[in-house]
Amino acid sequence: MKKIYAISVLALVQFIMINEMSIVMPLAPKIAEYYSVNPNRVTFLNAGYALMGLLTPLLGFSAEKIGIKKILLITVGLFSIGSFLTANSETALQFFLSRSLIGLGYFTLASLIISYTSKIIPYNNLGFASGVYKLSFAIAVLTSPIIGNIFVTNYSISELYYTFGISMLLVFFLLIPLPKIDSEEGIDFKEFKRLIVNKEVKTMMLITFLTSIPAVYFYNYMSLFLSSKGYDQLFITVVYSTVALGTLGAAIIIILFSDRIGKLRLTKYGFIASVIVILPIFMNSPVIIISFIFLFGFTFDTVWGLLFPVGSKMFKKESNSFLTLLGMSMALANTFSNITAPYVNDFGGFFLNIIVCSVSILVAGILFIKVTKGYQSELN
Repeated sequence: MKKIYAISVLALVQFIMINEMSIVMPLAPKIAEYYSVNPNRVTFLNAGYALMGLLTPLLGFSAEKIGIKKILLITVGLFSIGSFLTANSETALQFFLSRSLIGLGYFTLASLIISYTSKIIPYNNLGFASGVYKLSFAIAVLTSPIIGNIFVTNYSISELYYTFGISMLLVFFLLIPLPKIDSEEGIDFKEFKRLIVNKEVKTMMLITFLTSIPAVYFYNYMSLFLSSKGYDQLFITVVYSTVALGTLGAAIIIILFSDRIGKLRLTKYGFIASVIVILPIFMNSPVIIISFIFLFGFTFDTVWGLLFPVGSKMFKKESNSFLTLLGMSMALANTFSNITAPYVNDFGGFFLNIIVCSVSILVAGILFIKVTKGYQSELN
């Protein structure tokens, strides 16, 4: 019962933080207008969010020392504080700095939720738990455009972030009864340094970096691309909701089949299919956009739903530190993407953005197949 409670509360944490992250994407034109920023430069406002994620390994290593539950509570608290500060932001700089604190909470939680779960349930059930988190992710992505549209139409961005702050503060108290990890082995600083220079760790970090690139290059610029083609906010909302339906499908597949047919095998299929279905999305046809955006959400989020659970098995003892290193790679990729994407988009438009995404996913998939080759029986 305690395990079910823990997974349920962590799924709620996932829902709130993904809702906040996803709301920024379809509202990019509105946020640019609100803070008087060039729409093509709006991703610069997210650079601080991603940059703070580079500190996640410090929190991951701290989890080895003081316990993962305490770090979960600390990062949820940071997310709540960051939301309240963002709610009171009146300038682009204040938004940049305040949302940075949310970013530190997000990237740490994204890593440690799976690490914590891997310590309370066996690996052969971890696919199911990961599917529940991905289901929470899907519902968050599905509802975020609608919630965002309601708030900017009837209320304000400030009231939206007050809602996030209060919601996460309530979840903070729900986390307190979570079971402690009684047998945390932990690692010392020497082991942490050896982990950083491990070849397989560095390869997994590169895979995570490359797989994170579409978060900005594709999802952030999709709304701007559609807006430039004359589509209204309603159609943009439909498109992002369709992505969420694909993510929902990924969650169902992970829950029902990942522990049966193999988490490793399913991740490989996800990488291959993602490369294929992303390319036609550039075509300016509503039917093609809707169809392939669904398929991309389905295949790409199958990868994201299983990448961290697979990683937690590769380095079980060091999972706190290892998974936050992957979280740092996500943050580094987001920082890199938020800085470079505007220039790439200026040079080649959204088509070039898609090419960059497809190449990054392809290389990540090849590296993933290579690095997990020696773990076939353990990771399936």
